[in-house]
Order: sequence, then C-alpha cells, then structure tokens
Amino acid sequence: MPIDIIPTPPEYLALEGLIGLMEAVQKIHEGIGDACRLLGILLTKVDHRRKVTEEIVQVIRGHYRDQVFRTEIRVDVRLIEAPSFGQIIFQYDRWSAGAEGYLQLADEIIRRKGRMS
Repeated sequence: MPIDIIPTPPEYLALEGLIGLMEAVQKIHEGIGDACRLLGILLTKVDHRRKVTEEIVQVIRGHYRDQVFRTEIRVDVRLIEAPSFGQIIFQYDRWSAGAEGYLQLADEIIRRKGRMS
C-alpha cells in the first residue's frame, strides 16, 4: 500500500494547493480505503525570519495537527548547491542545517511507519 509524504513550503499559494490536495486525498481514501495512505505533511523551505512563515506554519499545524511532521526543512543554500555538484546533501555538506533536517525526518518517518504497522 502506498504511503505518501506531501512536501510544502509555508507560503500562501502553497497553502491553497495543500488544502485542495488534502481534500482530494480524503476523497480518494473514502473511495479506495487504505490503498491511499498519507504518512505526513513536510514543511520545506522554512524561513522563520519571515513573519508570514510563522503565521502559515501555525495555520498548517493547527489544522492538520498530527499529520504534519514535527521536523521542518529550513531554507539552506547547501541544499540548493549540492545537486549542481552532482551530490546529495550528505556528500556535499553533511553538517549543514539541511542535512540535519533530513536526518531528523528519517528518524521521524521510521517512528511513524512503525506506528502504522
């Protein structure tokens, strides 16, 4: 059974898209059941220096609650640079904030999948 992660930046237009996508996921789940399972919503490109980020993160976490991963992938130039050098973030800069975020996400995914089994 497929289990999906929905990545989304905390931006207004992305929030609108997330709402529509979550409605579609719910309808699919009602139609075909467990063949469509959501592992979680992942906040990406998070920049807490922006006021709008805080507001939208609160809206997403408030509405979708436990469906949102606790881990957030912050804005990190290293994540942008790594592919241009043909490397994954752990090869390019394993100590970067982006690499740390993805390691935390991996741990959280393992825990969630264990609870779903």
